[in-house]
Amino acid sequence: MSNSRCIWRKPIAIQLSLRPNVLDNGESYCVKVMSPERVEFETLLDDMTKDTALSRNDMRVAMQQFRDALCDRLKLGYRVETPVGSFNPGVNAGVVRRDTTRIDKKRLRVNFVPDRALITEYRDGASIALEDFSGYAQPQIDYVATAAAGVHEGTFHAGALCKIRGSRLRFDLMQPDLGLFLVAQPASAEIRIRDYSRNGSRFIDFLIPPNTPPGAYRLELRTRTPAGAPRRAVFRDPIRVEAI
Repeated sequence: MSNSRCIWRKPIAIQLSLRPNVLDNGESYCVKVMSPERVEFETLLDDMTKDTALSRNDMRVAMQQFRDALCDRLKLGYRVETPVGSFNPGVNAGVVRRDTTRIDKKRLRVNFVPDRALITEYRDGASIALEDFSGYAQPQIDYVATAAAGVHEGTFHAGALCKIRGSRLRFDLMQPDLGLFLVAQPASAEIRIRDYSRNGSRFIDFLIPPNTPPGAYRLELRTRTPAGAPRRAVFRDPIRVEAI
């Protein structure tokens, strides 16, 4: 499925969720950042070389040189100042005896303190979206893709092997009211997807039923919390199913 075309859910804000504080019987809420999308290093290289004369390979080599030089200085016990913050040698040895003569190197760590100007710029430019006031961590569908080459974004064929990626996607395959559903648009009949090859917390591989009538559908995931509370994720864009 490596040649799949994807529909990405692009974040536009830092998503925060409110969870009931169990220490005061839900009178207050704890704020937590919801699982952010991951940016790979290759994507960061594209951002760093934009509007410059440097190539991606130039920047990759420079970053490797930076990493090696940083590590060399840390191994000598230096505090290293950089534009993003300071890196400091550290140790997590806990409490030891006065006559201790050896500390395991596995206890060594690297401490990082972000640059103040970076924090200020981050705070000034960030947007915040509060979500999930119910206190339950909701599942989230980030993108939907099909393995068939040349498929247009948002269009899938009946009988196609597809996948979704996101967070908190796992559900009980044995429960008939849980899983992925195709809800016809405008909302009317719905089709429960029954065939899965993988079902994990961050990914689901599934087969669109071959007898799915052509049309527009809302892709919906239904799960439950360990306590039995219902949770639901709806992909932000309708998908169109075409005949085989």
